[in-house]
Amino acid sequence: MLPVLSLALVSFALAAPPIVPPVNLQPCVDGVNNVVKVQDIHDGPIAIHARDMVAQTYDVNGNPSCYYGRAAVSLPGQIKLVKGTVVVSSANTDMKSAEFKMTLKKNSVFIGTVCENGVPKKAQVPPQACHHKIYPEIGDKFLQMLSTPGSYDMETIEKEAHQSNIIKLPAISSALNTFVVKGDWQAQIALVLGGQTIAHIKAPSNTEWLYVN
Repeated sequence: MLPVLSLALVSFALAAPPIVPPVNLQPCVDGVNNVVKVQDIHDGPIAIHARDMVAQTYDVNGNPSCYYGRAAVSLPGQIKLVKGTVVVSSANTDMKSAEFKMTLKKNSVFIGTVCENGVPKKAQVPPQACHHKIYPEIGDKFLQMLSTPGSYDMETIEKEAHQSNIIKLPAISSALNTFVVKGDWQAQIALVLGGQTIAHIKAPSNTEWLYVN
């Protein structure tokens, strides 16, 4: 499927460049074009849910970041979590041993799937890029929230768990950006505890792909 999609996009670009406006002339209205939504993947009962999660993308100077009128992650840049609620439906013990397992795919016939359910699919990708423990990075307060049934909105998480709603993204080498990172991506993140998935989300959920620049 990916080769067919890539071929179609290339054919369109070569056949009709005059009717495609330059990227800097496309709209990039804050809160409109730079919006990324995140939602649950419903593949069975889970203990932790993401409800109405919305993020917005910005460049390193805090300007809205877009690519042809849709959200784009800039490196370096920022992602701001503007809305959403974490709902914990059941108690979770021993959360310090929980880990993220990522599935990460690029819309590219040459790169394709980089991580699948926490396992690297490319020799150049280190294991820690695809899975890692959530603790101590998330802190004790947020860990307690994820362990305790309840609903926690962004304001509560920010104030009580001391978690910033702004994620600062680092720069990467220009060569890596051009040949590997730059392009359309999609991600799924599973939170696994004791071999059981207790949370599972995908991003973006409002479009198929999210551009990384």
